[in-house]
Amino acid sequence: MKQRHGFLLSLGAVLGLLLGVPFLFYQSTALAQKLDSEEITAKNPLIDCSTNPAYDNEYIASAFKAGGGHRGGRSQQCSACHMSDSPRVGAGDKPVAKLGSTLIHNRVGERVSYSVKEGKKGEWQTYELNPGAVRRHSYKYSRPGQNRSPEVWLKYDGPKSKEVVQRLTLVATPNEKLGSVYFFDRDNKDRQVYLWMPYLTVSR
Repeated sequence: MKQRHGFLLSLGAVLGLLLGVPFLFYQSTALAQKLDSEEITAKNPLIDCSTNPAYDNEYIASAFKAGGGHRGGRSQQCSACHMSDSPRVGAGDKPVAKLGSTLIHNRVGERVSYSVKEGKKGEWQTYELNPGAVRRHSYKYSRPGQNRSPEVWLKYDGPKSKEVVQRLTLVATPNEKLGSVYFFDRDNKDRQVYLWMPYLTVSR
């Protein structure tokens, strides 16, 4: 009788473990998914076609040209995103956003240093940007058209070595060489270096 009772207890323990393992695995997976979804909170506006007047903007046009992603101006080089330079509606040439991207352009005549982090728990990564250079920061979507990413923050030493922290807006794009544009330049009044963004945007 004792042996049978012991066997039943052992059998119950084994079944309990077998039933508990999937539950634990499912629970840990759900928690991981929840944490990921909390990080991916920033909505990335979709990039507009080159018919957008912003493509004529001095700062946007120069950043795109320096970055090698769009050499033409307004209504030019549609093939940067489309299969053709003359895409037609309904012809199956509609690009799908694959990543969120932003371009940082150095318009100062000296090297600029800044740091970027993704998400609240991300670590700051420092970058050096030579005069005239462009650096892209992008987040690849887990699925096409996701159009969301972690929040992206940039910090740099402003006037009087005061740290400036600014949140960046990424643009959802099919082309990793395009994105929202920010640039370092000197203020006309105090001649100090600041991070600026163009008045116009390439997103819709």
